Amino acid sequence: MFESLENRTLLSVAAPVVTHAVHGWRRDPAATGAGLTAPTTTASNLLRVSANGRSLIQSDGSPFFYMADTAWQLFNKTTRKQADLYLETRAAQGFTVIQAEVNARFPDLAGNSAFVGNDPARPNEAYFKNVDYMIRKANALGMYVALVPVDSQWSANGIFNKENVYQYGKFIGRRYASAKIIWVLGGDVPGNGGGGVDMWRNMAAGITRGAANRDESKVLMTYHPYYAQSSSQWFQKDSWLDFNAIQSGQALNRDNYNMIGADYGRSPARPVMDIEPGYEDIPSGIKSGNQRLTDYDVRKAEYAALFAGAFGVTYGNNNVWQFVTSPGNQRNLATMTWQAALGSMGATSMTYLKRLMLSRPQNRVPDQSLIVGSQMGAADRLQATRGADGSYAFIYSASGKAVTVNLSKLSGTQITARWYNPRAAKSVYVGVFAKSGTRTFKAPSSGVNNDWVLVLDDASKGYGKP
Repeated sequence: MFESLENRTLLSVAAPVVTHAVHGWRRDPAATGAGLTAPTTTASNLLRVSANGRSLIQSDGSPFFYMADTAWQLFNKTTRKQADLYLETRAAQGFTVIQAEVNARFPDLAGNSAFVGNDPARPNEAYFKNVDYMIRKANALGMYVALVPVDSQWSANGIFNKENVYQYGKFIGRRYASAKIIWVLGGDVPGNGGGGVDMWRNMAAGITRGAANRDESKVLMTYHPYYAQSSSQWFQKDSWLDFNAIQSGQALNRDNYNMIGADYGRSPARPVMDIEPGYEDIPSGIKSGNQRLTDYDVRKAEYAALFAGAFGVTYGNNNVWQFVTSPGNQRNLATMTWQAALGSMGATSMTYLKRLMLSRPQNRVPDQSLIVGSQMGAADRLQATRGADGSYAFIYSASGKAVTVNLSKLSGTQITARWYNPRAAKSVYVGVFAKSGTRTFKAPSSGVNNDWVLVLDDASKGYGKP
């Protein structure tokens, strides 16, 4: 059994005395007739689910590529200047979403706790002003914030419960109604744990009430489950759930493609993604002394999930998510400062991944029938996706294994083939040939840390190299 990432690795911090609280948010206009109205989410901020239920689109209908970085302790472990450095770096690397949590167990660096007296009914204005700043900064840089409003341990131990989460949800929903927010309930918590499914449904209702006056179409919401779980286990048919999220977890060679595929096949159709795959530089199983996950391990999980039907990816670095300042501490299992880790090969690999995905039309469908023969296990996985119109296909080969392709799934009469190197963002040209039957393609190299993506294009489309 895997322990929660937060429960295993976070340092204990004593809560300080705080005196400044937010007042007046308990008032429900619907109940009191006070005439207050929630801020209106602006159209330019709104992401929504595509008509086919497979992806996210922006307000103008254009595709949104979800590429998130995990920064769970952004609000409580960085100064504003440090947050600026972190956010500006991730924006420059092409990330479009930042995942962060209101981590109520720990004060921010100025000593402000999220709640006065650990009371969820008394939010601390000083703490949330810091959150305001960091969310505004991320938004100004063009990134959404995937915000976990409820501390995972508090929801498990009863401090948050089905009675108080509605009011807190209404408070935080109203506060960030006009921000670029993706609401993430749970946070490493089973949907039936802690206060149970009713607690999360009440929180969803409170956020929707505060952010959009109960209009679910104006908020985007998902649920972050525990290890080896999916939000679909509890909430697949709930109207507030816009997309499913799985957690494949902190382990080597997880078959997350099976979890993604299972949710992709559910009804009603919902977008799905792996919201917590293995983090770069974390020991497998979050156990000191175990083999650490590398950028290669990160890529295997990301490409397998994407090509199995995920609409986006989430990256994490063990030194960054917890904003490490003291490497080598036994509890945080870290190897370098968070600043040093920002330019890691794993993060760079995500930039290269995004470049590939945006080089072709955003109409992907998973299609393992492209692959003739064994699709291999996670260590050597062959995972395929193609354009819905057959105009292109991507096949990921996790260790450079040769792949035999059923070319009948592609359009046109001639096929252009390339191998894309996800470690260097370079393409190796193979050639143009008549589309007929099956064909075997051998990668330029093979073995550990030799992953490749086979790119096949209908030659008449004129797609360039990725």
